[in-house]
Amino acid sequence: MFHAGTKLNSHESGNLAEKIQGRYREDEQSAGLSTTEIGNPMNYCSLFYVLVLCVAFLGSHALAQPPPTTLQPPPTVAPTNIEESPTVEEPMSEEESKKLDSPPFEEPIPTLFDNVVEKLENRFVDKDFRENELPAIVERYQELFAHAVTLRQQREVVNDLLSNVPATHLGLLSDSTYKKLIAELMSRPQPSFGFELINLDGKYFAHNVLEGGPAELAGVKRGDRVVLIDNQLVDTHARLDWRSDDSYLADPPVHYLLCEEGDRIVLNIERRWGEKLQVPVTASPYSTFLAAKASARIIEAGDKKIAYIHLWMIHIGGVAQLLKEKLESEFADCDALIFDLRGRGGNGMALPGIYDVISGKTSTWDKPVVALVNKYSRSAKEVMAYDMKKKNLALVVGERTAGAVIPATFTRVGSETMLMFPTFRMPKYTDAIEGIGVAPDVLVQDAGPYSMGADPLLAAGLESALELIEEGRIQGASTEGDGSR
Repeated sequence: MFHAGTKLNSHESGNLAEKIQGRYREDEQSAGLSTTEIGNPMNYCSLFYVLVLCVAFLGSHALAQPPPTTLQPPPTVAPTNIEESPTVEEPMSEEESKKLDSPPFEEPIPTLFDNVVEKLENRFVDKDFRENELPAIVERYQELFAHAVTLRQQREVVNDLLSNVPATHLGLLSDSTYKKLIAELMSRPQPSFGFELINLDGKYFAHNVLEGGPAELAGVKRGDRVVLIDNQLVDTHARLDWRSDDSYLADPPVHYLLCEEGDRIVLNIERRWGEKLQVPVTASPYSTFLAAKASARIIEAGDKKIAYIHLWMIHIGGVAQLLKEKLESEFADCDALIFDLRGRGGNGMALPGIYDVISGKTSTWDKPVVALVNKYSRSAKEVMAYDMKKKNLALVVGERTAGAVIPATFTRVGSETMLMFPTFRMPKYTDAIEGIGVAPDVLVQDAGPYSMGADPLLAAGLESALELIEEGRIQGASTEGDGSR
């Protein structure tokens, strides 16, 4: 889980990894989930096939458990000593002598590389690719893997291999990232610093800073460059978890930070060129669902009131109910709704219920809706953007989405290592969105590094909402948006 060659602070040394892993084991037990059962909600993150199959995501794709990966070579067996062989009347032939000198045959222990390749060869979604193109890719990377010594080096080789496989929802995840995603889908708070790190050209920036979370309350802003953590380089810090993004997509690596409740870090931040500051952040139980609640607010724009809520993830339950409660209480007098869909995907089964709420079918809402998306909106969020355009439920504002819409399966391929990979397509959405993305109705570039918390997408969303109010339109999307105004 931790990078080789790094050290923790004195108060953290020795058992941080054990404590973190122990916490997750306790969480699984308290939730009454076995290892196999935990796989089931995770495939809700595959998202989309539930809309077609209307079944639990891992129903027929239970979590596989191949033998754990080892970094040590198979044990050798000392050659049989010929002198101790049974006495024979006739001298042994040269062939018989060689047989006695040879150690007993042992099956090689599968490596991380072997386990990943086996899954791809047998279950990867594109049969033509795995039969005709995958073998050459495997052969090319096999020798590189043989020279990889550390687990980190081995993961890098495997990630490079996966980057040559044309599909999203494909990559290696640490156990901690995998379990964190499960907890988020279940709306279960976990110890968190309330933000992630994104690696842009070797520099780390604050990403997905959750409203109401520890980092935001401490003063961290989206776009801040994190130069050091506890006066250590970010890339080698023991708290930096593995990357959690797709191997094939060209999007930059995104990382969680490992922590337990009460852990404290000090971030050395560069907010703009030459402006440095130190920000202490203390981990506390938090979740993206709590952040969604904290994000809900009313924005005054002249004599108009615009409701705003940020759905960081589409959870297994509770999202439609939260929206309905907000729209029929504190948002009831608002003139429009801005629906922020930036962030990870989630549970596709929840989407029809959300559509029913914002369309007024199961709520009293009958006013304009604007949806915000960016290039990191993916999976279920893309299905939402696609459907809301097709159903004329909302005006979509922002950037073209990630283009990552294909069901994923999760399986163990080594110690503390999970493989996320696609095993089948979802015809309607995969064909329309995978590798393509969803074009917005109004194209606006989102903020980037050193943005000091600026939010051009929200500003554009407010402008679009006011225009829809003025036009008297209940919904604003065209049925075939082309990404231009």
